[in-house]
Amino acid sequence: MSRELLFYCAGNGLIATGRIDTNGQYTDHKQGRLGTGWTHVAHVGDEVFFYCAANGLIATGRIDTNGQYTALKEGHLGPGWTHITALGRELLFYCAANGLIATGRIDTNGQYTALKEGHLGEGWTHITTAA
Repeated sequence: MSRELLFYCAGNGLIATGRIDTNGQYTDHKQGRLGTGWTHVAHVGDEVFFYCAANGLIATGRIDTNGQYTALKEGHLGPGWTHITALGRELLFYCAANGLIATGRIDTNGQYTALKEGHLGEGWTHITTAA
């Protein structure tokens, strides 16, 4: 299980990485900068997934055990997803305004593949994994 953390500031693109050991001790690793405006960040397998709800842009990257971030892939989804939840390598996208859902997968190279689309009730405020 990865113990690496990523901190991201959407306003200025600043990132920082760190680690929490099994005793709860936090250690800083690296700092850097990404593009601004990412609205969602999710951990997917060993990769990190970024999404911008305003324009649908996506990007993936990876953080190594030394806290070094490496960009992998960029792409585009539709804009407007309000929630993104990862479960293993799969992602669930949900739009609270209309109840639309979609699923996708990130492979070990950071490539996103769309899987299915559907509909769920409108207005859910939180989505998380249950186990």
